[in-house]
Amino acid sequence: MPPSLPPPQLKDDPDVVVVDVREPSEIQATKKVVADAINVPLGQVVAAFNSLDDADFASKFSGKRPAKDDTIVFACARGMRSRSACDAVESFGYTDVINFADGANGLSESLRR
Repeated sequence: MPPSLPPPQLKDDPDVVVVDVREPSEIQATKKVVADAINVPLGQVVAAFNSLDDADFASKFSGKRPAKDDTIVFACARGMRSRSACDAVESFGYTDVINFADGANGLSESLRR
């Protein structure tokens, strides 16, 4: 089971790749944006992390696809979808995945854009 990451670690670690698995419309509607996150909706996680090459990932999601040994933090609204994303990418060989269990709803203003 992936560990959970408290907000201060998320903010202070420049080597962490943050992936927000909420739908773009949900992010826009709630105005709760995770700073510097790559938005890969949960329904696209399997293809994004298992099938797409680096160029297609970058083109579709406006960010660099994390390497299998990068630290990747998955976030959503409350931590449920991000847990599913963690489980999926671990099955593809990603070794350092973290579920941000508090989700965007639990982020302090300092971690939002």
